[in-house]
Amino acid sequence: MLKLKFFIKTYLSIAILFYVLISLENWIFDNANFKFNKLSLFEALGFGVFMGLFFTIYLFYKLEQLGLKEIKEEDLKPFQQRFVFSTLSEDEIAEKLKSKAPEFHIKGKDQNGIILKKDWSLESFGEKITLKPEKRQDQLGYLVTSKPIFYQWMDSGRGLSNVLKLQNLLTNQ
Repeated sequence: MLKLKFFIKTYLSIAILFYVLISLENWIFDNANFKFNKLSLFEALGFGVFMGLFFTIYLFYKLEQLGLKEIKEEDLKPFQQRFVFSTLSEDEIAEKLKSKAPEFHIKGKDQNGIILKKDWSLESFGEKITLKPEKRQDQLGYLVTSKPIFYQWMDSGRGLSNVLKLQNLLTNQ
């Protein structure tokens, strides 16, 4: 059911956007007396189905590669946040990041903790990641947050991957 819901959301988003772009292009360049074009509508619907299937299959494949046995709706979102219990200091985390996870670029530290950045790729426009020290249940830990630099409603699991990698890094002493 979750796959179907994600497919419909993706399909409709892409089909509508593609139809608007085709119509705009036709209106500007082809015909000053633009009329509703049924062919463009079918092209957009077909493209939406194709891309909806592609992105749905790709995203769920990437999430299964991360080792998720049960995928939940919040796992599909680019904004990810998890609390991780850890006794590491910020300096120890910085050293571990440099040696074991060089794909995370340390941008600095502030009152909210360590700020990381991940570069653009084919799967994402990049992410801003924060490790905020907190105390929960009388234990120290970090609130790990990964959010895309630009707005996007789908990221091929990059946000969740970032959080899980950092969770593993913080818990494996």
